[in-house]
Amino acid sequence: MKFYAEAIELVGDQVTGTGNVVYTSPTNQIGADRVEYDLKTRIGSSSMRPGRRDRQQGDKSMFGTQEPDAYFYGELIEKLGPQTYRVTRGGFTTCLQPTPRWSLSPGRSRSRSTRAR
Repeated sequence: MKFYAEAIELVGDQVTGTGNVVYTSPTNQIGADRVEYDLKTRIGSSSMRPGRRDRQQGDKSMFGTQEPDAYFYGELIEKLGPQTYRVTRGGFTTCLQPTPRWSLSPGRSRSRSTRAR
């Protein structure tokens, strides 16, 4: 995982990034105005711009000829546990068109990421 920001502060295991924050990993890319993340517990929150999560596991034929990526955004994204997230005033789609044909946009949602087996 890599963090880029105009300012990064590390206190113990707590990382705080402010100003044009970008977090990247092999399966994620997230842009935010501010990110707080605990390196030990791997729990954190961010005030976000749109992000992307690559769903590289599972049966890709379920997605036609497209890669099974997920696009999401929110005023606040919180990672509550290893696979549990809460999105406040945001949305989610796997639709790749410039104007998505569908999306979920609840006021607040909680989701659990699972791996396809």
